[in-house]
Amino acid sequence: MHDGLAWIADAYPEGFTLILGHGVTPLDLLTGLARTPEPVILPLTCGESEDIQRYVAFPEGSSLDHLDEEALEKAGFLREGVDCITRAGAASGGWSFALQDSTIYSSQTDLTAPLSHVPRLAIYSVDVTASALIVYAENGRVLSAFDPIFPRDNHGADSARLPGPRGGGTGRKEILDYLSSVLEVGIPPAMDWEPLPAIALSSTDTYEQEES
Repeated sequence: MHDGLAWIADAYPEGFTLILGHGVTPLDLLTGLARTPEPVILPLTCGESEDIQRYVAFPEGSSLDHLDEEALEKAGFLREGVDCITRAGAASGGWSFALQDSTIYSSQTDLTAPLSHVPRLAIYSVDVTASALIVYAENGRVLSAFDPIFPRDNHGADSARLPGPRGGGTGRKEILDYLSSVLEVGIPPAMDWEPLPAIALSSTDTYEQEES
């Protein structure tokens, strides 16, 4: 018995991107996303991550007095252009997860490319307007890709591997319950408030590395 995933909908009401990787560690996910063998990783709680992103967006109206600002600066968390902070941890059923409380980065970046080494990969991204996308891939091959509201409009190579809910709700909790059930994965809600390994990502950084 596991905790499921539905709690994420309440914890991130303005949108989120949930990345699930089977057969890899949380560090494997972060290293793949960072596109470097030695990414700069800092342990951060959910609240600390939110404070940092708020500070990057509105430095004059926020403060990081409760954090080591020098360490964050050296690690690149405060640099201009950071789209999101990604935190990772262990889930049940042999899965690891990476969670972003922003969809800006995922909307501009193909997350399956840097994670092509992951044996089984599932991504669920939904923004504040309820625009959403589910992607399922195995070893870099996208088998299923669809908006959960229109699961029949699937752009994957083998949509039967993750066909989407049939006849069920399409709300965030329903979709998270669906993913939890079919993938047999859960994440304890309390883990979200623990310090988890984190990296700062920018779609500009990713673009420059791909083009170099």
